[in-house]
Amino acid sequence: MGDVEQAFCANSPSIPNKFGGGNTMHRASNSGGLNPIPLRLAARGDSKRLSAITAAQDLSHMPKLINQTEVSIEWADLAKWVQVRQPKSARKRSSGVHLSGIIKYVMTELRLLEPADLTDEMPLCMVVGMAMENWMVGLMHEAGGDFCWQPGEWERDGVFGTPDGISTYSVVADPFGPFDDPPTPVTRVDVPMVEEFKATWKSQRTHGDVLKQKMWIWQLAGNCRAMGATVGMLHVFWVNGDYRPPTPKYCRYVVEFEQRELDEFWRNVVVANRDKPGVVREEHR
Repeated sequence: MGDVEQAFCANSPSIPNKFGGGNTMHRASNSGGLNPIPLRLAARGDSKRLSAITAAQDLSHMPKLINQTEVSIEWADLAKWVQVRQPKSARKRSSGVHLSGIIKYVMTELRLLEPADLTDEMPLCMVVGMAMENWMVGLMHEAGGDFCWQPGEWERDGVFGTPDGISTYSVVADPFGPFDDPPTPVTRVDVPMVEEFKATWKSQRTHGDVLKQKMWIWQLAGNCRAMGATVGMLHVFWVNGDYRPPTPKYCRYVVEFEQRELDEFWRNVVVANRDKPGVVREEHR
């Protein structure tokens, strides 16, 4: 085990909207992305159930999967890994309504929860996810960059949330530059990117389209909206891969939202259901 390091938040010591530095690990272009896939909020159920929550409607805009990478862990990585101490901000959780509680309520009301969703929330399964997050953060720390782990709790419109991390991502600011007359160079800018870590026993073969994993995407969308970002990364640890044979796989997925889409999600899902009696209100001392 490597030396214990203090919690790192390179070039981003706190939550304010300052995202300096260049993230060599996460940098990629969003040009030539995949075709958009709808972020559906409508679901199965009778009209009475759907009318009970105003989130039951389709968003007119769609997120895009702009980058997907399977990460291979080599033996050499074991020697490079360092233990990163979890920041105190990771332990802070205010009493009240949290984003995760609203999402679970909506998913339950719309009958969108799968048995595998509940399995992934079992305590021992969550421990595996936390251990994987800790391990990958140790490798990211060794590689450098501007990733900020556990930046702290946010509060917006009476709702709390705790993103796993935040960094920057390089996007094309002027995709039409080379076609100008005369041609101009393509301009790239760094934008804030919210990062979330997931460990799942779902099969990558049947659930590999992460944009259809509503619980993950909605959580990412909520954190992006609250943190002023339109790009998010999902770190997914497929515990058994595609089950052919059961072999663990670690993949990263970069998702881009439109601001209007995030605003609609926040209004129609988060705020509209914040005060519903069925939403759990957490109590912490």
